Amino acid sequence: MNANFGKAGVYYYWISRGVDERPVRANRIRKSVGAENTFSTDLSEFDAMAAELEPLIDKVWRHCESAGTRGRTVTLKVKFADFEIITRSRSSPGDHPVKGPHAPSKSGAPPGRVAVFSAGRR
Repeated sequence: MNANFGKAGVYYYWISRGVDERPVRANRIRKSVGAENTFSTDLSEFDAMAAELEPLIDKVWRHCESAGTRGRTVTLKVKFADFEIITRSRSSPGDHPVKGPHAPSKSGAPPGRVAVFSAGRR
């Protein structure tokens, strides 16, 4: 491992075996927020998909508003019944947050990622 990864080789050796002695940092700053849902039936019509995404989008924006944060990148992840996953992301350029019902950042932290996750069947 060291021959391939240098000093990090020992770390990769142990982490790949599930051994990680680093302390858990439960109070770190959140860098992303998301919502997801698994659907019990196939969604193949655009209107049905849009209707199911709306509550997920609302949940993410409510969190952003209550936390006084904003996002720069919106990500959509779709997982199919065969576990294939596709993602699509769009980012707002520069210091402009993603447009939508959000509050300006009060923490002074840079805007992060806003994710809307959905899952369905193919």
